[in-house]
Amino acid sequence: MNKNVAWCFVTIILLVLPGLVSAQGFSSLLNLQTGFGTPISAYSARSMGLGNTGIASITTPDALVVNPALMVWGEGQAEVLISGRIHRQQESRSYPVYDSFDAILVYNEYVMNDHLFSHADGGVRFTIPQKFIPAFSVGVGTYTLYSHNYRYKEEVRDRYSSGGIVDRVLGWNTMEITGEVRTLALGLAAEPMPNLAVGMNAGLVLDNLGTTWKVDYVSPDSADNYVRDDVETDGLEWMVTLGGAYKVSPRVTVGIRALMPVDEWDMTLSREVAGLGTTNADSTATYKYPISLGWGVQYRPMNIHRPSLMLDMNWIKWSSAEINGQDAKYDDVLEIRAGVENRVFEHIPVHLGCAFMPSYLDRELTMTLISLGTGFQAGHFQLDLATDFGRREYRLNDAFPDHYYGGQDRTDQDRVEEWLMEGILTIIYTF
Repeated sequence: MNKNVAWCFVTIILLVLPGLVSAQGFSSLLNLQTGFGTPISAYSARSMGLGNTGIASITTPDALVVNPALMVWGEGQAEVLISGRIHRQQESRSYPVYDSFDAILVYNEYVMNDHLFSHADGGVRFTIPQKFIPAFSVGVGTYTLYSHNYRYKEEVRDRYSSGGIVDRVLGWNTMEITGEVRTLALGLAAEPMPNLAVGMNAGLVLDNLGTTWKVDYVSPDSADNYVRDDVETDGLEWMVTLGGAYKVSPRVTVGIRALMPVDEWDMTLSREVAGLGTTNADSTATYKYPISLGWGVQYRPMNIHRPSLMLDMNWIKWSSAEINGQDAKYDDVLEIRAGVENRVFEHIPVHLGCAFMPSYLDRELTMTLISLGTGFQAGHFQLDLATDFGRREYRLNDAFPDHYYGGQDRTDQDRVEEWLMEGILTIIYTF
């Protein structure tokens, strides 16, 4: 391998990783209100570029959490994977303005938030030499399963008074939510007979959530309002993933995956409050995350352009979710994901995909993600890049009611528009 190319890859790792490992993933306020967060679907650039598919096609170390059975068909004696994700989230809020007949004339936009988030995932896969079965592999890694991260900042102005337009700043409303559900997983995969793979992982779950809600007044005569909540797992909590895959023919591979939390997760809550007439408090809570079942197929037509087609379906049983032993009353969802990989050049693939992602709060509220990506292979190194983007619109209550500034609270809901864009860079080294 050319030494200049190798140093180029090392330089990319040194420049990108420090900023990624210190930050986190992203979320939406819509999901954060539940306490469960936003599920993460892709852990490598190839998976994202192919519409978040991978249950029958991902054999790199991230197969540990996508479908652990596929680790046994990975390349080389060992592989190391590092992925860095950057997410840009734009959110605008507007309220309806009515005419004299109570019909909506227009929506008045009063806040726009535009923030960047990032996080890193990584893992290692080893092939274990033995003489009893065709292949046996072990994988270990750390990956983000759910993200809690969100930021909101609103400048509040008193634009009108008896003297006309004033445009006076009254204060600032801020909300910052940080944290993630991350797993530290160990997995095994075996090929007990040719073309059949089975695998599983057991992951230690690390869940932390910090929420800051604050009203800062310009006037020194008004006491600021402040609430800080810190939530984290109490003790050892676990998540188990089972997987299987079968090569039906040289052209067709099918896969299945089940993700199951082990019992309820015990959480501790610490609350710090100021300016609201209440006191600090500590409490406990239990969360039961949903199980999910996924199916996938990969098809290779084997023509001159070497394309591959991927299709995944992932069913998440959100109706099994519980908070403090009570039914959370969420909707089960079926996610449909599809992707196409075309290798016009032997070492440079092109990826295109889409994903249909309903919300567990309301199945009618969906987001369709469009993704694209590419990659480059040089010797033992593989560098993949991908991006996806989507938009959705929904209604949500005002995060900071007007009574905090002496006004009258609105009875109607805000119109919230979200524009989401993500990018992943994945570096893989094969031994």
